[in-house]
Amino acid sequence: MALFRWRGTTNTVFSTDSNWVDEDGVAYGAGRYPGSVALTYDDVMLDVAVTNGCATAAGYDAVAAVDEMLRSFSVAPAYDKAVGQNAANPIDIEVAHDTDPQTEDSEVIIEGDNAGDIFLCGGGTDGLLRVTVNNMKSGSTLYLDEKVGTLRCMRGTVVLDAAINVATEFTIGYVNSQSTDANVTIPSGATIPATVNCNGGQITCYLAITTLYLTGGTWTQTVDGANNYGDVAALHMSGNKPNFRWYAGDIALADVYAGELDGSQPCAFGREFTIIKVYPGGKVNLADDLQNNTVAEGGYIQYFGGEVDWGMGQKLLPIP
Repeated sequence: MALFRWRGTTNTVFSTDSNWVDEDGVAYGAGRYPGSVALTYDDVMLDVAVTNGCATAAGYDAVAAVDEMLRSFSVAPAYDKAVGQNAANPIDIEVAHDTDPQTEDSEVIIEGDNAGDIFLCGGGTDGLLRVTVNNMKSGSTLYLDEKVGTLRCMRGTVVLDAAINVATEFTIGYVNSQSTDANVTIPSGATIPATVNCNGGQITCYLAITTLYLTGGTWTQTVDGANNYGDVAALHMSGNKPNFRWYAGDIALADVYAGELDGSQPCAFGREFTIIKVYPGGKVNLADDLQNNTVAEGGYIQYFGGEVDWGMGQKLLPIP
């Protein structure tokens, strides 16, 4: 394997050899670019301010017959240009080889303090094994598409493509501000793991969720412009006052240990819940003046403490 550092000396093309230098700043020879020698699992760094950003993956081939798989791809804080061109023309690479499985060293790391928009696509057979987003510059967005193994969004704006498949882990966290560090959009049509862990940030979701552990930030389950929305099978709220904004979809089970399950916003679609359990420290707000919140047959709210607001002067009686 070899380390490739982007300089963009010649143009914006990933496979142009003269755009790259090694760890000592020495230019590579003719025809040598990241992945150009099959099964060497090179490391890629975009680590300095440049004139030409890494904008096109033309010439790079991640298909199995060629296998230009990389070991790592990182965007460092000093890099100051976009990566890729747009959603239709991303940097389409395969980063999925652990040198030592115990160290899990095959990873895409985004520390885009000064970067423009970043368009990445997990290509080849295995896509992007691990993606960690530590920061994106305010006003810039990371767009992710196709195959991703583990996705951890800590700070910055991240938009998932409807065709993405996050296979193993999806975690949303924070670095400094639990409420605002991460801003993540999950579209209808995306594929994500059955369990999602959200520890902070501002999340907009149009997709059905199997199990959501929400311990901070604000998660908005809502409807997109094409009237796509998703149900939530199991919602578990605890931690530091998380907020679940329930704008669309049904909820089969909600455990509200902390924070607020907010179903007070008017919605053109009926919202139905089956079981809601509210505990001391939790709040359930169902005071929708349009009365779009309904209880499924056999459903109930179980009250262990906290606060429940049904609205319209309606009161909740405890289960005997």
